[in-house]
Amino acid sequence: MLIALLSLAVAQVTPAPLAIRYAIVVGSDVGTDPNSGKLPALLHAEDEAALLHRKLSSCCNFASEEGRMVLLLRPTRADLETASKAIRAKMEEDARAFGAVRSMFAFFFTGHGLDGRILLSDGPASQAELRSLFETIHADLTIGVFDACFSGSLTEDVLAEKGLRPTPGLNPLQELPGEMLTAEGNIWLVSSGPNESSYEDQALGGVFTHYLIEALDLPTGGGPGLSLDRIWSHAQRQTSQFASSKSRSQHPERIVSKMREQSVLYFSFPEERTSSLSFGPGVEGTFLLHYEDSLYTEAILKKKGEPKRVMLYPGRAVLSEVSQGAVLASRTLVLLEDTEVALADPGASQLNPLLSSRVEQLWPKGFGTQELRAVRVDGRWKLDVGASFALALVPDGRLAATQSVALDIGLRRGSWVLEAGLGYGFRREKFSSWGYRVDELALFARGGLALSLTDWLELSGLLGLRVAPAWQRYEDGAARSFVLVAPDGALGLSFRVTPWLALRAEVVGELLGGPAAGLEAGSAWSIGLAARTSARMGIW
Repeated sequence: MLIALLSLAVAQVTPAPLAIRYAIVVGSDVGTDPNSGKLPALLHAEDEAALLHRKLSSCCNFASEEGRMVLLLRPTRADLETASKAIRAKMEEDARAFGAVRSMFAFFFTGHGLDGRILLSDGPASQAELRSLFETIHADLTIGVFDACFSGSLTEDVLAEKGLRPTPGLNPLQELPGEMLTAEGNIWLVSSGPNESSYEDQALGGVFTHYLIEALDLPTGGGPGLSLDRIWSHAQRQTSQFASSKSRSQHPERIVSKMREQSVLYFSFPEERTSSLSFGPGVEGTFLLHYEDSLYTEAILKKKGEPKRVMLYPGRAVLSEVSQGAVLASRTLVLLEDTEVALADPGASQLNPLLSSRVEQLWPKGFGTQELRAVRVDGRWKLDVGASFALALVPDGRLAATQSVALDIGLRRGSWVLEAGLGYGFRREKFSSWGYRVDELALFARGGLALSLTDWLELSGLLGLRVAPAWQRYEDGAARSFVLVAPDGALGLSFRVTPWLALRAEVVGELLGGPAAGLEAGSAWSIGLAARTSARMGIW
């Protein structure tokens, strides 16, 4: 079992075209032919189709949850026809909502193939039916991948009106500079010839599908994604090498048509999405975000009343607001790693960036019909310093400072907060017949989470540990030293004064471990409360 066919149909495009992606993924372990009857069941075709479906969703921008990608396992011919009509209906719906954007349609089949036909559970889908499927979808850019025996015998008249012709010796994708693909009609990439078999390995599954899925995760080399040519080249090379290692012959071929327009065909984007775009509750509308220099568009429908956050790839992109097919406004965004662009309507009281984040105001004149305002929130690790003063309520007879000051250094990323520092505290007690003073030098560390409530107010919760060497001196000259151990938890509110300065007020609960005040008293644990105020300044 193994043959691949890739076809591309590209209409006239602009230098940076918008494109929404659609797909049908078909997997069938069984196949029925009128002449041969039921073929022996395959082992992996349906599992491979499900895996490919997940991979297309995770790194290739095919959105199954939006009805733009359909998975068919062991389908009938009627199921395939129904799916193609559903995809076409979704494309027409999107065209009404988003306007004149280009469409990419990908068709994947893994299963039995015979004499130029793919075999489904109730019989073969002929070349005429395949042609009808692609004509029904009628996308600007069509990609078909067939992993089936003898799919290389699909003849030229499948898309004869596009001028399809076999040219196995030609590799136009590699010959053009900068991986720029030019095409007027179709490019078909065939993984085995008309008289060759395709193979299913017990360990790998369908050999070509295995290496195709593997290619979707190749390193991008610093670019926006993986080009279709690179994906094909990897699958072609590895498939031939594996077949040869098993003393089998499988020689992928390439079929091309006349060439015309230029467009970079990036297909997979395996890098992690480390940037984001968020919409405040008051924002509503339909938006398109198109990555420059790649054929990749995010379609975003934002409903009023709920916040929405979309994870994105770093790079330059164009954000457009559209309505009934018309583009109302467009702005270029620079999406940076570990940063978020937050949008809110002018009447919103908050954009809610974390106080620990660097914030840059964008678009002072507003964007789109709602005059949206925006900030860029840098979510990378931040370094700040803090100075604090605390007053403590300590149980009678316990040796712990009632007043203290401290300096600390903090690291913050997103909601995470880590702080460590050095403090000094003291306590003085005077009784009728004796008195003492306690001085402590504390080392402390604390960490926790912070949550922005408004543009200028943040709620934090921290857990920490304070270890303090301490010295007790009595009025009669006696003295002793000891170590105070105090786990604590703090709940605080921070107020942003400037982008670089915040004030924080906290209530602290401590579990105090150490000796009692009397010289002969032993050690014990007790609970103390404290109020702590601090000022924090970002330095990097």
